[in-house]
Amino acid sequence: MLKSLSVTVVLVVFVNTIRVNNVHHKQNHVWHEIVNTENRKIKIKVNTGADVSIMPLKVFKKLDSQLQKIKPTNYVLKAFEGSTLKPTGVVRLHCNYKSNELYENFMIIEHAEQVLLGGWASLQLQLVTRINSNIANDNVKTRVINENSDIFTGNGKFPGQCCITVLDKFEPVCHPTTKAPIAIGSSLKKELDRLVERKAIVKVGNFNPKASINKMVMVEKPNGNLRLCLDPLDLNTDIVRKPK
Repeated sequence: MLKSLSVTVVLVVFVNTIRVNNVHHKQNHVWHEIVNTENRKIKIKVNTGADVSIMPLKVFKKLDSQLQKIKPTNYVLKAFEGSTLKPTGVVRLHCNYKSNELYENFMIIEHAEQVLLGGWASLQLQLVTRINSNIANDNVKTRVINENSDIFTGNGKFPGQCCITVLDKFEPVCHPTTKAPIAIGSSLKKELDRLVERKAIVKVGNFNPKASINKMVMVEKPNGNLRLCLDPLDLNTDIVRKPK
């Protein structure tokens, strides 16, 4: 009778834990803290991107020289680049930082260089705080707009005129007026008036029925406003593609 073994793959980030000869990196961004672990002060690295916490075997021996607390585990640790590592075992240790404490499962790694505290444990010990906001993104957005104000100001109209060359066989297609549902009639008029006011489009009184007249495409935005576009499908098929 064969008994299958279950293997659990856990994502863990080995940041700055593997050293390569002749390769040096500045580590000013590394975040270390002193956490009381089994009544011993242990220097740990906060690793919010990891699903588990890890501890070098040599560090654990200082806490329990007889290795009595280590239990076997089927976990396989996997780094972002795809490499895998089988822990020696797992141990449950009491940790406290200031007024916060918890029991955390540490994966014991024989050749690891430092103690890494995973994301969940870091939150429980309040080493990090979850902030559900877009403050950083908003700051980046504002900075980009301010640094490129010429791009984000006005209608985005390029100077000069663009000449489009078509094939000799090109025959202009005149599409009929686009029909819009009654439900969006007011929104459509509002958007057309807005585009006329900002001189993005102009009203045409008398036009040549043999001219190339494109279809209009209406797309509703998430905020309920309309986005109006021209669909130059017939024109695009007969444009002369010039080499770059």
